[in-house]
Amino acid sequence: MPLIESRHLQKLIRNILWICASLFFLGILGTVFFTSDLPDIRPPEEEDTSFTEGWYYMEENVKHTIASFPFSLSFGGDELILYHKIPPLTDIKYLSFKNQFQEIKAYAGDLCIYEYKTSSASPAGKLLGNFRCYIPLSPEYEGQTISLHLKNTVSITVNGLQNIELGSSDAFILDIISNNFSLAVCLIFMFLTALLLYLVYLVQDVKKLSYDYKSFLYIGSFLLLSALWMWSDSELPQLLCSNATMVCLISFFSFMALPIPLLSFVRSACRQGKTLLTGMQCVLLVNIIVQFLLYSMELFDFPSMLPVTHLLLLLYIGIIIVLLIREVRLHASFEAKGILAAILLLILCSIAAMVQFYLHPNTDNSRFFRYGLVMFIGILLFLSGKNLIRFLEERTQAKLYQQLAYTDIMTQTPNRIAFDECIDKLRQSGISGMPLTVVMLDLNNLKETNDTYGHKAGDELLKGAAGSIKNAFQEVGTTYRIGGDEFVVLIKKGNISPEPLFQVMDLEIAQFNTKSRYSLSIAKGYAHNAGDSDKDIDSLLSAADQNMYRNKAATKGTCR
Repeated sequence: MPLIESRHLQKLIRNILWICASLFFLGILGTVFFTSDLPDIRPPEEEDTSFTEGWYYMEENVKHTIASFPFSLSFGGDELILYHKIPPLTDIKYLSFKNQFQEIKAYAGDLCIYEYKTSSASPAGKLLGNFRCYIPLSPEYEGQTISLHLKNTVSITVNGLQNIELGSSDAFILDIISNNFSLAVCLIFMFLTALLLYLVYLVQDVKKLSYDYKSFLYIGSFLLLSALWMWSDSELPQLLCSNATMVCLISFFSFMALPIPLLSFVRSACRQGKTLLTGMQCVLLVNIIVQFLLYSMELFDFPSMLPVTHLLLLLYIGIIIVLLIREVRLHASFEAKGILAAILLLILCSIAAMVQFYLHPNTDNSRFFRYGLVMFIGILLFLSGKNLIRFLEERTQAKLYQQLAYTDIMTQTPNRIAFDECIDKLRQSGISGMPLTVVMLDLNNLKETNDTYGHKAGDELLKGAAGSIKNAFQEVGTTYRIGGDEFVVLIKKGNISPEPLFQVMDLEIAQFNTKSRYSLSIAKGYAHNAGDSDKDIDSLLSAADQNMYRNKAATKGTCR
């Protein structure tokens, strides 16, 4: 059986065995999963308990029972107080609820047991954020009335709570992890993808490619800002960070800066509107600076200024769509079509997220944006990857054409064009102070071989000559074929004598002649510039050529 067929058979058998092994494993694993009667080996989970029934509030000395949560209320007073009787506390250590930019005070009877607010003189401002509050409970509080004092600090929300739960710290941590597991996986993927895109950008920047590789930088920055915003807008920061205001500032900054790298990406894809897109980026940066100044001066809070950013985003979305549609119509750009489709998907999901924010501010506001972002990034990565592959193919093709233009096909050595370019550079730079040896080589009796045995025999001699020369000189110099039967070796290293190399070449020739029907013989000569003379490259070439003809005459017994 031929070797190739045997290898194909071995590969086929190996693949069949892989499939059989995988099927056996999955079959047995599935059987065990559905039929095993062993007890659960996982540790018991601590669960938090909903504590939403029995709450009430007082309005004009009238008791109002809260039927269900989420609960919100807007009334004349600036503070909403919710009441409940503290139940028996066995393994319960905390009462927890998600706060929405509200100052919180909790009392057990007349004792203040928890306070969530900032000092009026705090240089960090009064940004309270959207976080879970954990009110510690002790057994001595059992049976007492707990009162939650809620005071709204921003204008876009109303007093109220989404849910109230009882449980231990471990139960709440597990609850945060389980509720945000898919988000955490998404954030890790986005962060790693952003790092990969930055690495691709840096590699291409170091190589100084002519390809517009900055698109990888823009997509990576957009991914990183998106991940930062989604992380800071979730419950995950509470597992790592203790400073609520800092997380809020990160959230608002990353959200306001989010469109800037996207505009850069669109700018790189559009032939027109570049000045407009740059101006839009400047406006976004001014918006960030002004909002932070107003916040630091305590004139406005970020949630109140959020509609300004939303209006800017809606305006910019419209401008981007118009520019991309114009690009598609004028240039029929496939890339512009792809970006347009990606942005439309992201826009629809972003608008859905904005609507959800204004209708239900206490819910996960980044969920719809997350869905759109995954599709958006997938399309952009596809477009950028396709452009990069096309560029690399064109670059490889250009290198191949250049190699063909500078390489002698028969002998696989640099040709006369490559040699002339090298000599022109040496003429311009001069060889004074440069150790340089020029070796001239010429095949003997090539014409007679062609006339007697045909050009196929001459081609065999040329290939044998090139192989012999390269094997002898490849470690010290570059071999060129400059004519039908002429070769040149340029040695740019000092203290290199060609004589020992000629002996190696003669051994290579002798070995070739033992295997070939045709006799190979090469005339040789060289000239050397020690680096301390005033010779130029042309005089060196002429001297090497004369020495080669002397050797040819001595070898053949005649002179040309």
